[in-house]
Amino acid sequence: MGSSAARLPERCMKKCNVMVVEDNEADRFVISRKLSSVMPESRLIHSGSLGEAYAAYMKNEVDLVLLDLNLPDGYGPQTVTEVRRFNKSVPIIVVTGAETDNIVYESLRMGANNVVLKSQIEMPDFVNVLEQNIR
Repeated sequence: MGSSAARLPERCMKKCNVMVVEDNEADRFVISRKLSSVMPESRLIHSGSLGEAYAAYMKNEVDLVLLDLNLPDGYGPQTVTEVRRFNKSVPIIVVTGAETDNIVYESLRMGANNVVLKSQIEMPDFVNVLEQNIR
């Protein structure tokens, strides 16, 4: 990622609140490390379930959600619908290990703005997805 072309625009370097909804500790670590490296001024809000995400959302302004599809209280693309219930406009990036066209299509149909495979978090394209979705 050594290229300066992979930097986020200045507006994204402000203190954005990024909610990471991920129950797997190793995946949460990788996602958080990457976010911290490209958006160092951002505040990360961690939730391990939809219930935790809702509680955190009620206490925080959220600018972006990174959402795993398989949580203790939600499974599959339906998790996008659940997050949309408590925020209709926040950008949602689904971060999933499921590499099927159906998962991608259904997630987008349910209201996700983008879908990124967990295997692609370290790729420069992830920064482009962040750029497209941050307010």
